[in-house]
Amino acid sequence: MLTVEGLLMTESVRLAEYAWDDAESFVDQLESLCHQGVLPEPFYRELVSGIVKTTGSTAASLWQLCGNQSTLLARQGIDTHEPDSSGEPNVHDWGPNSVWLNSKTFVATQRLALDDLDTSSATNLNSGESRLFLRLRFGEPAELALRNPIEDVCAAVMGIASTVWLRTHCHDLQQSLVDRNRRDQIVSNLHRGRTLIQSLGTIATVIANETKADRVSVLEIRGGRSRLVATSVATRIDHRTRLVRSMLAMVDVCITSPVPFSYSIGQVSYNVGQDEGRTDDAAGLARTNLAEAYVDESGSRQLHVETVFASESDRTPVAAFVLERFRLPSHKPRTLEDTGSHSDTGLHAKTGHHADTSPHSDTSPHSDTSPHSNTSPGSCDRASADLPTRFGLIRDVAAVATREALQRDRHAWQRLVSRWADGNAKRNAFVATLVAAIAVAVLLLLPMQLSIPAEGKLVAKQSAILFAPRDANVESIDVTSGQRVRAGETLLRLRSPALELQEKTLAGELATYASQLAVVRASKSSNRRESNSNAALPQGDQRVLQTMVDSLQQRLKLLRQQQAGLVIKSPIDGIVHRSDMQETLAARPVARGQELISVFDPDAGWRIALDVPDQDIGYLINANQTPPARCRFRLRSDPAAVFQGQVQEIDNTSHITPRGTIVVRTIVDLNDPESEPKLDSFRVGSTVMASLDCGQRCAGFVWFRSLIEWAREQSWR
Repeated sequence: MLTVEGLLMTESVRLAEYAWDDAESFVDQLESLCHQGVLPEPFYRELVSGIVKTTGSTAASLWQLCGNQSTLLARQGIDTHEPDSSGEPNVHDWGPNSVWLNSKTFVATQRLALDDLDTSSATNLNSGESRLFLRLRFGEPAELALRNPIEDVCAAVMGIASTVWLRTHCHDLQQSLVDRNRRDQIVSNLHRGRTLIQSLGTIATVIANETKADRVSVLEIRGGRSRLVATSVATRIDHRTRLVRSMLAMVDVCITSPVPFSYSIGQVSYNVGQDEGRTDDAAGLARTNLAEAYVDESGSRQLHVETVFASESDRTPVAAFVLERFRLPSHKPRTLEDTGSHSDTGLHAKTGHHADTSPHSDTSPHSDTSPHSNTSPGSCDRASADLPTRFGLIRDVAAVATREALQRDRHAWQRLVSRWADGNAKRNAFVATLVAAIAVAVLLLLPMQLSIPAEGKLVAKQSAILFAPRDANVESIDVTSGQRVRAGETLLRLRSPALELQEKTLAGELATYASQLAVVRASKSSNRRESNSNAALPQGDQRVLQTMVDSLQQRLKLLRQQQAGLVIKSPIDGIVHRSDMQETLAARPVARGQELISVFDPDAGWRIALDVPDQDIGYLINANQTPPARCRFRLRSDPAAVFQGQVQEIDNTSHITPRGTIVVRTIVDLNDPESEPKLDSFRVGSTVMASLDCGQRCAGFVWFRSLIEWAREQSWR
């Protein structure tokens, strides 16, 4: 007979068995989610939700503790607290082990094994050890029979949760390392370059790469006036162009405002950090008008102007960035919230450079309004805000690199000027006079070699270019490019249908007249017995026919000679030179005088054909007396090797190159015995960079020849 105590024990055992069944299913579900690589936030929510259902608790919360700092990871249900409790977990109360705080509260703990800290005492929780805590709240006191299953399932759940946390933590550490390396690489790239142009050019290139801008220009500002120093796309800048002048005019107005300025085609311009779309003031209208003029000139679709100040306290502008895009993105660009702060530069999240609220540094996303929509500027498409946002991630480090580059450039001159200014006035005047006298003496008395640069190509001394003798078709090509041939060897064969038709026609006419002549001769022998008057007519016909036969034979001989001329043969021993014979000649018609093929003999020697600028040919003519002027040249394909030569011939006429410059063709023979082993690298048509020696002149004339020639030219105008 069962007693009341026995019935209660049986009910408790049954409840424990049901709890174990639910716990096993729940743990299997969590392990499956863990293996699937679910993100930590959904996993933690699923964990606390499942633990509430499995244990029958009214509330559950999952906490992460590192030292004295606690972080709530997930919460489920209504959690009631004691009257004097703030609801936050207390490390000293919970301790390092799982424990029932009372009949309604159970706390499970799991150490996160990031190091070898000793977990035997609770003092380690204050020394930086990390743990996970799962706190369960029950509406009624938990059954004693259910406490062991609850403790076991919480232990299993916490083990799985720690695996997810450690995996996430390792991924964050790895990403942090990647971001740090990328940030260090960006900072290193921003501080490259020795001169000001090199430094600012490198900064412009890095900004263009990181912001996805098509062109970035860096301008130096002195005395309120801007000067374009470097861009990300050009190595040389022509400050006389309308494009540069238009940019300078726009930047000069934009730097008067302490906030950046953005503009997009077809959208409202705005100052980043102020009221978007406000262009009703005079300065705003001026910036917009100048931006429109510059966009019309440059062809860009979007631009962003950012000013660099001397320091946070000194608001004097020292430089400016102009970022441009020539095509707006057709799709919605990814935001920082979508891609993560490390997707572009890795500078925002790890350096603490969040968007400033000050007017001069606000780079929060803004959008423009399309002229075809009725939305307000604050709800516009984010394409126009993408460029300022991307630049905002590296704005601070780019500004620091720019200020340091300007300071390095200015300090070099400032040191020299300060040393000079601090000296004695009379001594400075004497030193200046002495230096000027020495400089003039060096310029006038120091002899230097005057060299004229020229470009040309390499040619063989002995070469032959073969042309088509008449209109014909290419019947066969018997050689290949680069093949060595002998004089008289057949290169290609032509076929002329017109010549063949003429030959057949003449052959037919010749046969006709020859047969008629044979008949006349036969009739003459048979009529000898007749009278002399009757024999005169056949004798006259015989002479006419004989003349016609002789003429036709001569014409037929000439035609056959022309036919033989259609077989193109090499006039010299050498190498065939034409790489596109099969593509341009095989089975194709050619016109009379068309270049067919060329043959050159490399064993006969080499020479170079130089195009000397017309304004420099006078120096070469004066120097090319006895002995001839010397020449040093390099092959563009092998610039390390230097060859010597002498001017052999200077043309008496000038011609215009495809570039539009007037040049005089000059032939230089190669006469360097030491270069004979290197001649195997010579190729016909190779580009040559030459320097022609035109005698000794004073150093001042050699260094300032362009200025002297310009002054001479101006004196004739």
